[in-house]
Amino acid sequence: MGGIPLHPLDSSSTMNTSSTEDTSSTGQFTHHEQFTHHGQASSNAPLLADAFYLYANALNKTLTQNGTWNISNGSLLSSHMKGVYNGYSGLMVIDESGTRQPIFYIYGLDSNHVQQPYVIISMQGNSTSWQPQYTDRNASTTIWANFGGQKPLSTPTCGFDGSGCPVPFFFANLLYFIIGIIAVLLLIIGILLTAFYIYRLRRREEDRLDSQWQIPFVTLVKPKEKMRQIDHENLNRFVGLSFDGPMFLSVWKFCSRGSLKDIIEKGNLNLDAFFMTTIIRDICEGLSYIHNSPVLQQHGYLTSESCLVDERWQVKLNYYGLKKVHLIRDCWAENEDERPKIETVKSLLKAMQGGK
Repeated sequence: MGGIPLHPLDSSSTMNTSSTEDTSSTGQFTHHEQFTHHGQASSNAPLLADAFYLYANALNKTLTQNGTWNISNGSLLSSHMKGVYNGYSGLMVIDESGTRQPIFYIYGLDSNHVQQPYVIISMQGNSTSWQPQYTDRNASTTIWANFGGQKPLSTPTCGFDGSGCPVPFFFANLLYFIIGIIAVLLLIIGILLTAFYIYRLRRREEDRLDSQWQIPFVTLVKPKEKMRQIDHENLNRFVGLSFDGPMFLSVWKFCSRGSLKDIIEKGNLNLDAFFMTTIIRDICEGLSYIHNSPVLQQHGYLTSESCLVDERWQVKLNYYGLKKVHLIRDCWAENEDERPKIETVKSLLKAMQGGK
């Protein structure tokens, strides 16, 4: 029996099953029967064809080199399968044990969305061969065409678990931000407190200055209890204040002969030296008591009209101790020219309060 003639297969080879020829007389197997039925080939057909091809190729080598008596030696047949072949299932690399070495293909879509093999990974014993089907020059337009032309990072920026991601500036300096915010708040609070303190000082100073000329209403309507206790022969007795009418009224003891102004204006009284001396003495006695009194201290409104004369021709000073009431009365005078100026009012009020 002669060998079976085999032809090398390549990627363009196709399985032709249209006819076979029987040439047993010459030691070759051929057959002339025509196959008229064609069907859909199984996906395993290329693998079966490659297996049969390897076996037939190994059998031919065994017959040629070792004769017909060794065709049943499996180890010898396996050793004759070693080689590289272009099979129907792709490139086949068979080692000395008859094992097909694995070959992996990495496919991808090009810019036209057509599948292309970009990398071939082959195994040869314990070594692995990486065979890229692209170059550095055309990588951006081939394998990385659908990635913006840029090669992806081998390790993500944040790592595979996200722990390597850079911390944002705000969180990296969070402590300093908190300290800065607290410092700014403290500064603002300090400024506000300082401004409030200065404002309070100014208000107090304004109130102090205003108090020198402003008179609380309660001090005007409060009964003059201390004045009602004053009893001196040259001071007319104070009865009280009437403040529930249209105007404030001071009530004094009635002196039947009127004031010195009334007596002088009438001119029907002979004012000799003794009478005048008596009048002057009474006025001086009354003023001396007022000036030495811790309550009155000063008269402030001494005129002939405020010097009253009783039925015993004794002079009694009137309108003492009511300087605030008199000032208010003057300020509310109907004639504008009779009203005191603001400087005069302040000066009088300051004097009333002992210069404070």
